[in-house]
Amino acid sequence: MNTAMKLLFRTLLFFCLPCFFFACNQKEEPKVLGSIYGAVKDKASGEPIRNAHVELMPVGLTIDTGDEGQFEFVKVEEGIYNLFVTKNGYKDYKTSDIVVKGNSNGKPVNIQIEKLPPSLRIVDENGKDINQIVFGDEKDDVIRTFNIFNDGESSLSWQITKTVDWIQQIRPDEGSLKLGETQAVIMTIDRALLTGDNNVTTVHVTSNSGSKQISVSATGVMLPAVEVWSVFDIEYESANIAINITNTGIPNLSECGIVISTEQMPTIETAMQNIYRAYDQSGQDRFYYNVDALRPRTQYFVRAYAVNDEGVAYSKEFSFTTAIPTLPYFELALPYHIYEQGMELIGWLDKVGDPKVLHWGFLISSNTEECPSFENCDEGNLYYYSPSGNVNTGHYVKKVTFDMPNEYHSVVAYATTKFDTVYDQYFYVIETFCPYIVIGDLAVALEDEIAFDGLNAQYPMTHYEAKNQCNNLVIGSYDNWRLPTLDELKIMYENRNTIGGFRQTKYWTSTQNKEDPEREDESAWDNGYATLNFSTGETYYSSPYVENYFYVRPVRTIHTSSESNANQAIYTRIRKIKRGI
Repeated sequence: MNTAMKLLFRTLLFFCLPCFFFACNQKEEPKVLGSIYGAVKDKASGEPIRNAHVELMPVGLTIDTGDEGQFEFVKVEEGIYNLFVTKNGYKDYKTSDIVVKGNSNGKPVNIQIEKLPPSLRIVDENGKDINQIVFGDEKDDVIRTFNIFNDGESSLSWQITKTVDWIQQIRPDEGSLKLGETQAVIMTIDRALLTGDNNVTTVHVTSNSGSKQISVSATGVMLPAVEVWSVFDIEYESANIAINITNTGIPNLSECGIVISTEQMPTIETAMQNIYRAYDQSGQDRFYYNVDALRPRTQYFVRAYAVNDEGVAYSKEFSFTTAIPTLPYFELALPYHIYEQGMELIGWLDKVGDPKVLHWGFLISSNTEECPSFENCDEGNLYYYSPSGNVNTGHYVKKVTFDMPNEYHSVVAYATTKFDTVYDQYFYVIETFCPYIVIGDLAVALEDEIAFDGLNAQYPMTHYEAKNQCNNLVIGSYDNWRLPTLDELKIMYENRNTIGGFRQTKYWTSTQNKEDPEREDESAWDNGYATLNFSTGETYYSSPYVENYFYVRPVRTIHTSSESNANQAIYTRIRKIKRGI
């Protein structure tokens, strides 16, 4: 390096180094920030405009106006700016220069924008502007018509956009209109896709000259809602039921009621009772129903229901049981005083029941295989008490009349209320038999069943022995046995096969020879006794002076049961049987 170059380098170094050190020691000055704020209003009406789009130029910051048209840009550096405002249906607007100075909020910027001249319009059939379509809640109301009208100064291209599925179709959904032309548009909805209550959406109509929005609403069809609120005053045959209408549905319900059954989950089609009333749209939400014709001690299932155009709505199931009656009880103590033509029965009414017993008594049947009942009882064999006033517990005696000898009868006590017939837990089988047979009003002993003081009647005896043994004969309670007269023995001969047990020989009578008006043999002894030969049917007259031995068949005259207790039947066998339940 020559001397001149060295001198130049030293000179530059002398001047540059101080500048370098000065620059290194300098601190950066902070930026000064301000703000731009104001409101956007309609030029004609002065009303604030919400959702207007405001852009801060040249930095490109954007903001939408609030409900009162207000906007604000904060932390804006010092400088000169412009605001650019846009809003559907309004002319675009650009402000003049706005100067932002540091540490100053400046003055509010009030912007007024002007509506565009009408171009795209949504009108009804009368040409009136509309911005909403309401379908309501009628089931068949699914079509609406509106019109797109070009009210501008040039041709209009338009398009419609929907955002929900329940708007089923819009036809046409796009097109072009010349100046002053109108296009009818048909909108169809699908009510099956509505969710119930109010369904709202917005349909957008856009064009090359602005845009419009149409609010579309439709009320969905919804079943009403009901509940069984209470079941009260439950009696033997009735109950009161209250229901609540918790939602009247869409459209409003037309009727409401209850369905009741002994089967679960009753419906209008399956219920034993369906009680309803028309709904009068009065706003009443609770209804009361009285249900009758029920059965005691029975479980019932009830549901409330309500009907509208959508269908039938049922409530949850509610069950209740009707009141349980207190059963009466009437028991048979024992049959006694059993007669040839009937018997006396004594029973004890232990409980009158609630409701009180209507009648009680005895059922008698000739069927001894099962307990008598109203279903199998012989016709006429019903003997009962039916009180006209108060009913008292205690014993009751009933005398019954029918042919008893050689019969079987079953007897049971019963008591009947309005709802139940209660039978005694035991019934009796009564077997009556006697060692005689009845021919007319004559009881004829069966000789091979009778012994006379040790002498068997199958052996012959004298007339004295025969008369004495018959007069002293007691069978059961009957002691009026005797020898038959000749006429009675002739009747017995005629019925010998029915009576049975006769020998082919002579039988004594109580008729003396002289008492027989048909006696032809005058040589016969007057004081002897007539006999009848059961081999030939002929009458013979015995001598009182000779001991003759013939057979005997005792008889007695039949009397009614009211004659005396001596007429009580002679042999009975009673069995007490527990009734099968």
